[in-house]
Amino acid sequence: MRRTSVIVTRKRMMVFVDGENLVRGYERVLAARSHVEHGHKVHSPRNYIWVANPFQEFIIPFDVIRASYYFSLVGNDDVQRQASLEALRECDLGSQTIGNQRMKLTPRIYQRPSGGESSKRLDIEICTDVLSNTYQDNFDVLLLVTGDEDFVPLVAEVQRSGKQVVIASFQHGLSPQLRQVADVFLPLEATMFLRPVNGDGDAVTS
Repeated sequence: MRRTSVIVTRKRMMVFVDGENLVRGYERVLAARSHVEHGHKVHSPRNYIWVANPFQEFIIPFDVIRASYYFSLVGNDDVQRQASLEALRECDLGSQTIGNQRMKLTPRIYQRPSGGESSKRLDIEICTDVLSNTYQDNFDVLLLVTGDEDFVPLVAEVQRSGKQVVIASFQHGLSPQLRQVADVFLPLEATMFLRPVNGDGDAVTS
């Protein structure tokens, strides 16, 4: 009897990080002192945050094509911009490797007005890039790191194209509508911090 081989194709994933929403959520948890900080992190207050390998276990079954990190800075300080880009380029998404290279973040930087929390252009660019890659069939699974309700229509459009959408966000400030439409939800408290703190201010140990 002839034996037939079965080719198992791993699903392709693309990651898009709303850095503005992420750093706001992180700093809310930080201010509440409800969780223990991660020792290995890159953090510029109000600008960006990333910790070592936050999606290490989740991405193992997937082939991650790219992980884009969108963030904004006030002003046009070239030294600050370059330092920020270099810091984020050194950050890992997780333990998955592509060839002999670890999957690094691809930072995308935008300017925001002085005193403002966000850049309108940033959200537009995320939507444009996600839709472009959706229509070109560049991924099977979208990992979108944001809690912003403005992305609900984007998620619906991606799903109409037959893709799965994973939302990763801090639960405080997360849009209920966004969580409802997600195929999978990942709470970032469990990955961006080491562990929660109990009511007495002590770290909870397992």
